[in-house]
Amino acid sequence: MRSIFIAAIMLLSAGAAMAEETPICFGKTFDTQHMQAHPLQTVRDIRARMLILRDDRSDEPSYGYDIRVLFRDDPREFRSLPGCWESSDGLTCQVDCDGGSVKPRMTGDGRLKLTIYHLRTETTERLPDDEGGCTGPVTRNIVNETDPEGNAESVFVLFPRDNRECLWEDFEPKTELP
Repeated sequence: MRSIFIAAIMLLSAGAAMAEETPICFGKTFDTQHMQAHPLQTVRDIRARMLILRDDRSDEPSYGYDIRVLFRDDPREFRSLPGCWESSDGLTCQVDCDGGSVKPRMTGDGRLKLTIYHLRTETTERLPDDEGGCTGPVTRNIVNETDPEGNAESVFVLFPRDNRECLWEDFEPKTELP
């Protein structure tokens, strides 16, 4: 994942050849009632910031995503930066080193549908009672782990949000931990 993050930074800082347009933000916050009704769901808040990159040498844009989540049992923010490419069945995004994949699709009504087969997220934040050590970064899978063979998938349909909400710099969870 670090190599994709470094590659994304290099692409974003490539100057005149590549310029990032205004990111597009989508998100979904699950309330306590929903989380109680779906005890196997691990994600309580998810945001996806779509990056549209333009290359001056091509008329076709390229895409990337900055996906951030909060889990039901952990107050820390987790993040995934999959690299994306056009495939025969649409946009496909993947994290290096078998970190999983996601297929983002825009719906006709302007929402973003993320079909996730496995997607590793990382955090470098320590818990308040953590004494440190060599365990960072902590990784978690976004997909609900219900299939022992690892064939499970999770689908999230996200709604347009203000672009600032995807940066989570001043993020306050809208739901408490159940």
